[in-house]
Amino acid sequence: MSTVTVLRLHVREGCDDALVAAFKEHRILAAAREECGLVSAQMLRPSTPGSPFVVAADYACWLENPVRARLADVLAPLLAAEAGSGET
Repeated sequence: MSTVTVLRLHVREGCDDALVAAFKEHRILAAAREECGLVSAQMLRPSTPGSPFVVAADYACWLENPVRARLADVLAPLLAAEAGSGET
């Protein structure tokens, strides 16, 4: 059985498109799948501007991964708050 964690990403105003581009350019979800063996991971863009993006994945294995730490530097300027550990 796998655990799905939902992570809310609060994006800085005007950075929605840049966040999507960063996830694509840096293959963030693909890296999480490759590094942690995730079965699936996806990012959901909110339909209401200003609402948080949602990333659904088995996030626990990704928390301690060195690739995540490197990619955090890419995302930090785009986020209004640090992403938490998510919730199940």
